[in-house]
Amino acid sequence: MPPVSLLVGGAGLPSSVTSTGYTAVQKDVTVPPFPRLFGAEGFALRTWGPSESGPAFAQMVLDYPSTETARREYGLAPHGRTYNDPDMGRLTPEPYERPPLRADAFNVACLRSPLDLSTGCSRWTFRARYGRYLVEVGFGAQGPGRVVELGGGAFGAMLSTVDGHVSGVLRGERG
Repeated sequence: MPPVSLLVGGAGLPSSVTSTGYTAVQKDVTVPPFPRLFGAEGFALRTWGPSESGPAFAQMVLDYPSTETARREYGLAPHGRTYNDPDMGRLTPEPYERPPLRADAFNVACLRSPLDLSTGCSRWTFRARYGRYLVEVGFGAQGPGRVVELGGGAFGAMLSTVDGHVSGVLRGERG
């Protein structure tokens, strides 16, 4: 199954996400930045933002040759490869308090500013494994000259939508 089929379409986004104003422009990328990105055989990325140059939401799908290979990559970076750099800030695991997700494994985390760890989230991240696929969702925004603190409500709604879409598409394949 092509990874692009696991990306949520703009019409499928919840109103709590589209009402943020951060989803005006949708952009898709299906060629990875380099071959076999993190060992994956397939790649798809969809971003939404107020403009093409400023994505706020992103969903990435990586397709691995086997469930075991995906499980190993997930174990190496349970919050995603992007967030393994301590200069980006402090990644804090967060509980997921919405309806249960159908992923085989998942993590939700909040990224706090490296300059002030007492502040709220400047970016949210989700990484999940669905069989041989890894799905990552990120939400972050910046205002003029400052990071915008983000509540988890819109991100939680996005996760429910992504999980419902991915598990629905895979339902026949995962039997």
